[in-house]
Amino acid sequence: MFHDLIGIPYRLGGRDRFGMDCVAVVLAGLEAMGAPTACPWEGVRRLCVSQELPDPTMYPSGWRQTSELMQPGDVLVLRQPGQMVHLALVVGSSLALTTTPASGSYIARVSRLPGQVAMCLRPPQFEASR
Repeated sequence: MFHDLIGIPYRLGGRDRFGMDCVAVVLAGLEAMGAPTACPWEGVRRLCVSQELPDPTMYPSGWRQTSELMQPGDVLVLRQPGQMVHLALVVGSSLALTTTPASGSYIARVSRLPGQVAMCLRPPQFEASR
């Protein structure tokens, strides 16, 4: 399901096969999981525009923060000191899809993602699969 998204080069603001940033990879991953267009690109982009964690007014419409066990479709907000907030998509048990400038897009264990998981957001399309 995600094989077509692996190995795409990282490009800030990119949204195609020539390069994607973390927002585009998360949205493409959600689409690959069968979610209709999860939300507009700009809605997700707001989550990672600074070094500060997003507050609830910045979440895309219908998305909510959850402290429940991570499930496929959840969007992880990652934080690294001195860096912009970064996103990853939970795609399986302890696995997430993300992208970095050094590696391009890839799937990794959540524990090996770049940065610390600061919050977990659940798009409304994945509420029923709890």
